[in-house]
Amino acid sequence: MRHTFIRTRHLLFWAIVVSCLTWWGALTARASQRGAPPAVSSATPLNERVLVVYNTEVPESLEVADYYMSRRGIPQSRKCAISPQTTTGINFDAFDATIKTPIRNCLNAIGREHILYIVFSYQTPYKTFVATTLSGFETRALDQYVADIWDEYSPANVLFIDHPYYAAAQTQGNAYQPFVSLADYRLQAGAKAIYSVWRLDAPTLSLAKGLVDKALAAETNGLAGQGCFDRNRGSALQTLPDAGYFAADWELHRAADFARQAGFAVTEDHNEAEFGTPPAPLRCDSAAFYSGWYSYNNYNDAFTWNPGAIGYHIDSASAFDPRGGANWSANALLRGITVTSGSVNEPYVEGLPRADGLFRNIFEGANVGDAFLRNTAFLKWMVLNIGDPLYRPFSGGVSPFNSANYRPASLALDPGFAVAGNAVTATVTLAAPAPQGGAVVTLTNNDASLVNMPVSITIPAGATTANFTIATNPATSEATIIITASNSGTSLSNTLYLLPRYEGSFDSAYCNTIRGWAWDRNQPDASINVDIYDGEVLLATVPANILRQDLFETGRGTGNVGFSFATPASVKDGQPHTIYVKYGGTNIAVSDAGKTITCSGPPELLGLKYYPLPRPIRLLDTRADQPDCANAATPLTGGVSRTQQARGTCDGITIPPGARAIVGNATVVNNATGATGGFVTLYSADVARPTASNLNYVAGQVVPNAFTIGLASGGANAGAFNLYATSDTDFIVDVTGYYAPPEDAGGLYYHALPRPIRLLDTRADQPDCANAGGPLVGGVSRVQQSRVTCDGVTIPASAKALVGNATVVNDTSAGAGYVTLYPGGMTLPTASNLNYTAGQVVPNMFTVGVGENGAFQIYATTGINFIVDVTGYYSEQPTDENGAGLLFYKFANPVRLLDTRPGEPACDAPGAPLTGGQTRTEMARQECDIPASAQALAGNATVVNTAANNRNGFITLYPGGAARPTTSNLNYVAGQIVPNAFTVGLGSEGAFHIYALTNTHLIVDIAGYFAQADE
Repeated sequence: MRHTFIRTRHLLFWAIVVSCLTWWGALTARASQRGAPPAVSSATPLNERVLVVYNTEVPESLEVADYYMSRRGIPQSRKCAISPQTTTGINFDAFDATIKTPIRNCLNAIGREHILYIVFSYQTPYKTFVATTLSGFETRALDQYVADIWDEYSPANVLFIDHPYYAAAQTQGNAYQPFVSLADYRLQAGAKAIYSVWRLDAPTLSLAKGLVDKALAAETNGLAGQGCFDRNRGSALQTLPDAGYFAADWELHRAADFARQAGFAVTEDHNEAEFGTPPAPLRCDSAAFYSGWYSYNNYNDAFTWNPGAIGYHIDSASAFDPRGGANWSANALLRGITVTSGSVNEPYVEGLPRADGLFRNIFEGANVGDAFLRNTAFLKWMVLNIGDPLYRPFSGGVSPFNSANYRPASLALDPGFAVAGNAVTATVTLAAPAPQGGAVVTLTNNDASLVNMPVSITIPAGATTANFTIATNPATSEATIIITASNSGTSLSNTLYLLPRYEGSFDSAYCNTIRGWAWDRNQPDASINVDIYDGEVLLATVPANILRQDLFETGRGTGNVGFSFATPASVKDGQPHTIYVKYGGTNIAVSDAGKTITCSGPPELLGLKYYPLPRPIRLLDTRADQPDCANAATPLTGGVSRTQQARGTCDGITIPPGARAIVGNATVVNNATGATGGFVTLYSADVARPTASNLNYVAGQVVPNAFTIGLASGGANAGAFNLYATSDTDFIVDVTGYYAPPEDAGGLYYHALPRPIRLLDTRADQPDCANAGGPLVGGVSRVQQSRVTCDGVTIPASAKALVGNATVVNDTSAGAGYVTLYPGGMTLPTASNLNYTAGQVVPNMFTVGVGENGAFQIYATTGINFIVDVTGYYSEQPTDENGAGLLFYKFANPVRLLDTRPGEPACDAPGAPLTGGQTRTEMARQECDIPASAQALAGNATVVNTAANNRNGFITLYPGGAARPTTSNLNYVAGQIVPNAFTVGLGSEGAFHIYALTNTHLIVDIAGYFAQADE
């Protein structure tokens, strides 16, 4: 599949950055800010302005570096050693330490202003792995990070900003900026210290050394041969806009025209098929120039390359590995090309070099180092350049491009985009002065409903240019308008990108929050308001000023464009309400459609005590011939909610009519033939299904997770809950206790520990309170004492149940099995807390009763290592050494407190993943209907660790203000979605901490909170 980044977004962001600068005058405007000139001049020989970087770990790297420096006469003082531990891809921390810092030191020793070109020698790393908001860890070109080694161009993760030496062009209109060499640009006041970065790399040592030989041969003997340009959008290019994929076709077409004007024979193809495949030309022999579309990670062997040949492929993996494999660059190097360029990962069309400007600059006399950098918009992105940057095929330029009087006809738009309602100035330029009486130019466009402009203009006699104004009308969506100027039987067109003034998204409307973002292109760095309606009734006007990192990184001003509005009580009446959002003070909807919600009131004000069951009971087991209280025997049906009664007597144990919520463990058994992945949501039977999940699973998995779920308070389904699965699957529900009003005897208060403690860790040499001394023994119950003082924290003698997190570490070569936690002194029940397979690390929250002996029991079917972290306990005491006892207040539906994924609804939606190795403080009180009285939370956390290059890790949740404990709540591996229930205390400020070992996305759903009675 071919990819393109929508050009209107890219040009829009560029336009915001340069705002009132005209596109052709941007460099001049920057140059007008005069300052002290650097110590070098434009007369300094370019071979003295090259830094050659070699790998000390590979002797051949130094050999190629010395050979190149000798052939080009580069002083030995311009050699820089690095010592990376790899020759291919390197993580970003190692990049900083082993590449960026040594090169900075070399540049400082020479004088950073003295160097224009940085050349990596053979067998140096060429890609790095960068943490990003949009896609987790992403493979990018190491060279493009070195190009901005002083970080003057942009922060690492802000995408799609044109670097300051880039020469934007309007290809369709034949409007180009004058060429400025990199040396001359760097003499301008305010110029950024960016570099043209290249590499002498290839599949073999001899090929890497030979790149400079072929360049020198072409400089001596002249570059000869044909130009081949492979378009793929058909023959009717003149009717197509200069946008998206069509933009690349326009660039290839102009490049072919420039090669013809320079006197080269040209083969220009417009078929979808590539060279070598009919109906495209079968061969491109004796090639001097090539650019074209596109087969992914593949070389089409239809070329022979003359010495000095320059060519590259428009392909998402064209330089995936420049030393070998199927990719285009490696194979072109094997077959003799002298200069190539390509991407290590998806670059979008705009991220690749522009063929038209690149070859035009070469015909104007530029070296390839300047030509490629000046026509590649982004740094810190995906592109590798391979070859000798000093290679200059035409030192004096080629006619007509080297003539001071060269002035081709053009149609330029200033700007080439327009925010709807704003005017654009167009400039028509003739190739020769207008004759006596002037030249009448007829003007047309393809959508008169969106633009207003004159039908013609007259260029006065002797003049070559004239301007006219294009007025634009309001628009609600993006549009491309083709403007055409015609004179004496010839015509020239250009594409105007028309953008609506406002951009935004009404992301979600839920019972806890209404969320989205809004942005005004006319004031891109300012926050605006949105109006929120219930039908036609205005609920509120709120600012869209919350930072959305994902939107900042993709060009929406400062990124302070998000809005989040607490859903008011007026719509929480159990009736449907349709919510609309409009841009503030306008009748323009952020999204055309409203969102309908049906909400009950706020959380129940009745605080509940916890009542542990004497032993766990198996309420539901859908597997055939398995004992359960529901006599289910049939799997859950995908896409259909199943109602399950919880109150009643099961296996001699009663959950009474007063029970308002149950606590236990749920297990998906998704190993039937033909099973597919999905998720399960548990929710009260008297409310609508929420946007939350309890379990995520894939085919073949057995996945457990603890739960706290409310029960319907009245009606036909009183005492019941619903189970919803997205696909057919077997399901088990084990119940360990319930919440009920406090007047019933035997109820317990919850006491949160000041910080979690590691009660048990059976692994060797790992600290724990129990001094475990060895793995669990398969088939034997271990008695674990609970009422202890550990790490300065006490679980008192009054504790009747523990709450925490248990983790199987199945690294003892054991096979699959399960673990059951149950009260001390009781017989082993038909229930489980954790299921595991060989090699797995599996966490799960638990609530387990404490027996009269002050202990609970742990049963594993096989010998495994096991960890028990405790976050709190239940007791009859309203107050003890850990503070006041708390009651549970359940939400009618879980609320989504946090979702770090871009564009996903939540009370807190940062749009950026957790940063590995850092702690995030998450405010909870007075967020998401959580009141100021809340002391602890119960809910479900889900890691979404599916981005490319994500790594394994763990998550720890702990109270705000506390030191991070040696405990964990979630363990995850690359590619996984892992849920786990949790209970976490809140600090004095009402927050809790989230620590992630590696970058990952996290979702936090809250089922309820704990607070003191009568609060």
